[in-house]
Amino acid sequence: MRKVFALILIVIVGMFLFTACEDDSSEQGKTAKTVEKVKKQARKSNEVKISFTEDEKQYLSGVARKALEHWVKNEERYRPDDVPASLKGRKVNRVFATIYKKGDWRGCVSAKGRDAVDATVKSVINTCKDKRFENPAVSELNDIRVEVSFLQPFELISTKDPEQIKKELEPGVHGISVKHSSGKRAFFLPYVFVKKQRTTITWLERICKKAGLKKDDWKSPETSIYRYGTINFIEETPNGRAVDLYRYKVELDSLKKTAVTDAIDLSVKWFAKSRNDQSNEYLTGYNMKHKAIRKNDVTLQMFANAAIAKANTLGVKGADIASVEQAVSKGMSDLMIEIPTKDQLESLLVLAEAVVNGEKIKNRKKLASQLLDYFKDHSADIVKNGKRIKDLSNYAVFVISGLAETSKSKQHIKFASEFYGDNWMPGAGYSLLALLAFNKVAKTDGMNEKIIKETKLIISKQYTSKMAPYRDFIGSFKNGKTPSTFGVSVYLRSLASIYKYWTVTESFPHENGELRQSILDASMFATRWILEQQFTEESAFYFKSYKDALGAFKQDILLNTTMLDDTANALLALLSTNQYLGKEISEAFENSADVLVK
Repeated sequence: MRKVFALILIVIVGMFLFTACEDDSSEQGKTAKTVEKVKKQARKSNEVKISFTEDEKQYLSGVARKALEHWVKNEERYRPDDVPASLKGRKVNRVFATIYKKGDWRGCVSAKGRDAVDATVKSVINTCKDKRFENPAVSELNDIRVEVSFLQPFELISTKDPEQIKKELEPGVHGISVKHSSGKRAFFLPYVFVKKQRTTITWLERICKKAGLKKDDWKSPETSIYRYGTINFIEETPNGRAVDLYRYKVELDSLKKTAVTDAIDLSVKWFAKSRNDQSNEYLTGYNMKHKAIRKNDVTLQMFANAAIAKANTLGVKGADIASVEQAVSKGMSDLMIEIPTKDQLESLLVLAEAVVNGEKIKNRKKLASQLLDYFKDHSADIVKNGKRIKDLSNYAVFVISGLAETSKSKQHIKFASEFYGDNWMPGAGYSLLALLAFNKVAKTDGMNEKIIKETKLIISKQYTSKMAPYRDFIGSFKNGKTPSTFGVSVYLRSLASIYKYWTVTESFPHENGELRQSILDASMFATRWILEQQFTEESAFYFKSYKDALGAFKQDILLNTTMLDDTANALLALLSTNQYLGKEISEAFENSADVLVK
């Protein structure tokens, strides 16, 4: 009899428990009449717009932790007796708890409750009992981090046009729900897209299949599509303070004075552990499943060497110049052929940057001369847009000017001047870096005006809190696409370099007194954006191989993949920032909260 009763109880509980984690079974079987009733109730009063203060988030995160410990240790429900007045009776919608153990996803179940605290406790208990996973043990508590997600009200998407739906569903920001007239429905939390890296259409197809529908049923007039936002926060460390999650990454609500140097050190360590000693090649990156990938891409490898060469020049521990010398030697032998391809010339240009950056490379001046002679013979073959570097013509001006400064040969400086005249273009990614590099080797009329114009253009492209469509755009730059680590890194290097040009050399134009502060502000926000892209112990909490990725940088705000050129350029940007305005950035991070305002 007890077994029968227990079975009935499990069935009843299972009908009410609901999860939005992707592997969960969907809620089915309600009649269309019931669904319509639920819709009407939601429209009337059930769903509420929610917000929490920072203190309230910290308290609710603490409640989640204590609920976890009480249940795992004693199977007792936690009943707090110190609930702040502001949270007593505070109505919320559905609440999800998710638990992670060292990169392992260990459960995700939701609950409703009479108020925010009650719903939080219930969701944690439900998650501890998630039957898809082994229930957490007492011995695991010190390794578990708890995430809490509060759902905002659902908003009906009235269109079935895929392009319009795409505009209304921002990946990683909006969760989605489908409800069919048959009563079948399913939900995905916002992070499902980011974790699984799907397009909007495949996202909709997947959620229909989860609901027990055909994959194209989202197109049917019988199916309603909803979007919703969430308030997410997670323990920074097991039993640690709560930090906000946005688009499934940890937002930096505080920055140490050493934030930049810490990020540089972690990145250089990643390069060191990802290099194969026998082949002298680096890990290419991580795919959408966070699996390490290695492929034969010379340009990517040369970006890594350019970054390590710069780190070595600046005295960063662990930046091995011997490996760079070996790569440069082999690269010049393989790439400097009679009739190079466009891709080979692009790879050789990145190799040349390694020579420019690596002041401790043996025979550096001779290598620079050899490369300049080769580029002179093949200058007509350098294309405007490369495979990896879209603004290849300006990048080539930047590198060739750097080589000419290293060579110091009048013949090479003349070639650099001619190449600049034929290839430099305004308003592109490397435009300002190219101008500054060329200005070191040859002065031309009107150069300062061009530099000022390009500097102002970069600053005008930066997303501020007032103009950013989403808060994780703040600090990045407009480029017509999703902000990328590579693109932001190039602009940050440009800002750091211009700051040095005008401030360190004491040649800042007097008529642009406000421009100096604008450069510093833009640099701070761009630096903060880059730091949020790095995989750290705090941010890489959701995939098993996270320890291997520590120090690498995400490809962009959506993709949790990473490629070697993303990490290399992020490192180059942070190295330039620390070299040219490290003191100012450190003081700003330590003393000012402005750079943290979202």
